[in-house]
Amino acid sequence: DFYDYLTMAIVQEALNNQKVAVHYYTRCLKKNTTHLLSAMRLVFLSISLNDTSVSLPLISRLYRDHRENPDAIYLMALLKEKCGKTKEAETLLSFAIEKRPTNHLYYYQRGNLYLKEKNFEKAKEDYKACLTFNIKFSPCFFSLSRLYGLRNRFETGLKMINLAIKYDNRAEHYVQ
Repeated sequence: DFYDYLTMAIVQEALNNQKVAVHYYTRCLKKNTTHLLSAMRLVFLSISLNDTSVSLPLISRLYRDHRENPDAIYLMALLKEKCGKTKEAETLLSFAIEKRPTNHLYYYQRGNLYLKEKNFEKAKEDYKACLTFNIKFSPCFFSLSRLYGLRNRFETGLKMINLAIKYDNRAEHYVQ
């Protein structure tokens, strides 16, 4: 039953049994191909395990069946990035932004792609858009600190780190 698989996946993930959780999320998606929570968790676990072999076909099918759903587009973009297809990931994220222009995660992720390519101005624009929709999103401040560090603007980078810590005191352990 779908909910049994979902429960097992969540429990296994909580127990830090990521590979077993992937198995159960996969079973969930085979029972209900449109369950975005399962799809999202499957993608994030696959990326952290550095193995997209299971998630790629399932997310490809989800994306094929729900091309207009910005969350499905976002998940496909994450997998494309993980597979080294940066330009395709950028295109997908741009499409997701068109569909849902107020989702801060889409801008954040595309900003990270731009930063990887050293396209600092576009990265900065996307990070600022991200913060427009979620001013307390501390990972974005960390990315901005990296951007400023790469541009030798260390004082501004330090301000970004302090803002990240201000909005999420758990972030403090990243800078120690």
